[in-house]
Amino acid sequence: MPRWSEPAFRARVKLRARQLGLSLGELLGRADVAVDLLRKPPRTYGRSILTIEKIADACGWTLAQAIGADDPGQTGVSRTDPARIHLALIAADRTIGGNLAPGPERWAVLADLAGYAYDLLSDWSSSGADLDERTALAMVEASLRRRFSNPDLPRS
Repeated sequence: MPRWSEPAFRARVKLRARQLGLSLGELLGRADVAVDLLRKPPRTYGRSILTIEKIADACGWTLAQAIGADDPGQTGVSRTDPARIHLALIAADRTIGGNLAPGPERWAVLADLAGYAYDLLSDWSSSGADLDERTALAMVEASLRRRFSNPDLPRS
């Protein structure tokens, strides 16, 4: 899984706005986010998954395409399951909680945890396990905490 790159994300969104014949402000307005959202990197814990999802929807992308895991030029074609990557990112973000400061280290850990979570979800799915979202998230978060035991990660 590629590492998160804020500059690459901004570039993808700007390019997509041009492809759609919109200004960046118009595209972000369609996403129902602040029109100056991409002017500078976020100050807190990085981009929220919900914000990235809103932008992805406005761009006509899957979440995987928005974060750079799939080529946005292949709209509608994905090597990943968008619902599964969504759950993996939520589980990874919850596992990290507020324990890592914003910046490259947080994104690197998020990418590692999300990749592992995605693999778990894929394995469970291919084994025929039919888990509801709540159960799947709880199981993935517990697995992440066990596998990546770190005193800084929340345990509750």
